[in-house]
Amino acid sequence: MDTNDQTLNVCETFLSIDGEVNGFGRMKPSFFIRLAGCNLKCKWCFGIRPGRRIPRIATAIGPNKKLNEVKIGDMLMTYDSDHNLVETEVVDVLTREVDRWLRIKIDEVVYFVTEEHPFFTTHGLMPASNLVVGDMILHASPDDKVSFSKLGDRNPMKRPDVAAKSTENTDYTSVGKKISTTIRRKQQLGIYNHPWVNMSEDRKAEIRKQFSARMKGDKNPNWNGGSKTPNFDILSELCTAGVINVCTICNNETRVIPHHIDEDPKNDSLANIQIACHPCHNKIHKRGYNFWRGERKDGKVLSAEKQLQMLQSNGVEVQEIKLFDRKDFLPSIKPKPLKVYNLTCTPYNTYLIDYMWVHNCDSEYAREIGSGEDMTVAQILTKIKDAGNPPKITITGGEPLLQDRAQALTRTLLDFGYYVSVETNGSIDIADYSLRYRDNHISFVIDYKLDQPDKMVPDNFVNATERDWVKFVIDTDSDFEQAADLVRAFTRLRSQTSFAFSPTVWPGDHNVSDRSAWLVDKILAAQLWNVALNVQFHKIIWPGRQRGV
Repeated sequence: MDTNDQTLNVCETFLSIDGEVNGFGRMKPSFFIRLAGCNLKCKWCFGIRPGRRIPRIATAIGPNKKLNEVKIGDMLMTYDSDHNLVETEVVDVLTREVDRWLRIKIDEVVYFVTEEHPFFTTHGLMPASNLVVGDMILHASPDDKVSFSKLGDRNPMKRPDVAAKSTENTDYTSVGKKISTTIRRKQQLGIYNHPWVNMSEDRKAEIRKQFSARMKGDKNPNWNGGSKTPNFDILSELCTAGVINVCTICNNETRVIPHHIDEDPKNDSLANIQIACHPCHNKIHKRGYNFWRGERKDGKVLSAEKQLQMLQSNGVEVQEIKLFDRKDFLPSIKPKPLKVYNLTCTPYNTYLIDYMWVHNCDSEYAREIGSGEDMTVAQILTKIKDAGNPPKITITGGEPLLQDRAQALTRTLLDFGYYVSVETNGSIDIADYSLRYRDNHISFVIDYKLDQPDKMVPDNFVNATERDWVKFVIDTDSDFEQAADLVRAFTRLRSQTSFAFSPTVWPGDHNVSDRSAWLVDKILAAQLWNVALNVQFHKIIWPGRQRGV
């Protein structure tokens, strides 16, 4: 069989920059070939303990399912990157047992979860190990599910006869009072999202136009008898025109707005109006939360505790966190391993557990051989040429070396003169590649899995060449110490490879620089002179994107 006719299962091909270390220079353009297949089980899992409540997974339609009852083909409810509720399909369910986990109490409910499982919090996407008491986990609600389940054709109100009947039998005064009560309750709990926030700009413009039309002429209360706050209105016009442009609080020259010092818009005295820039205004005036302090007819005052709660973004609170490691227990009281479950979904690799928004496997689309598109080597070569024929090629996965014909692809690319970088997880023996192509333009980037050392092939790290890299992803002090010991051991065995430590990068996380600085300090203090810092720039440049980067 001609090499060019051999078929591989390919998840995607794309042109991008190489954000990882490799033997041919990082941050350079490269054509990526992502092969399907992964042999290491995902570690992001929720667990179940005997006798304990089993968490429920929010389904798109029908009753929510217990974690251990979810099956392939189930349609789950989750959020997309714009925080819109969407459907995602379960394409794989994995179970395993772990010896180390976290017990986390969230909103009075106890959960068992592996340390690496990411949660969407008010501070961004965060692994469970980085959560602290007081963190708020983003979530949906049962009411959101009811609304979502009635979208589109599933909504009976789309039928004219049903809509007309409903209109005739609806007491809109009562409905309005109920909605107002619900909104006030959500505002007090800090879980209210105004519809305006999620509205498109076109729809906002349309509403503004409609509102303006309703306020013309004698319909405008300011036209009937003039403005009730002339001083405030005049100052607003001067601020908008830029005539007044200095904040009276910070003295910065910038865009400013007038502000009622006592929060009473009826008090239009000039002595009660302060000029403030937007940052200062936001500090002294928490919009939507402090209007009814002393202004309510019933005399109720918002408590300090309730104010703090309302100022939080939507979320349920982390109340307790405790680490369990079976090796820390005596044999007589050692708990059984925790059985954990991982759900792989597409097209969105997130789901809602008890309506909390959490991430799952970060490479679900590359997990199984057969999950991609069958392509011949010749077809792959054509795609490379169509992309401009870049000299550098990156073969990645999943675990690309699981496919037998990956070697045929590599050989063909090298024969055509390309520089080839192969990203592998260290669990597949690369000796055959290294010996056969040692004199060619090939570089291996081996990702040592610190949580699965028993799956690593030791010879890969000892026999690697000077063009190869061994990469460790560092999230904790324990990770660093384990990786540092391995680097010293490989060095003593005269390994010629280069080593790199990567700080964990979570989508939407803004603390990459802090973690990088922490890691640099650790590397220098440990005198690891042969270790490079490897920041995964593609995750920073395109946060949250799984494909095409």
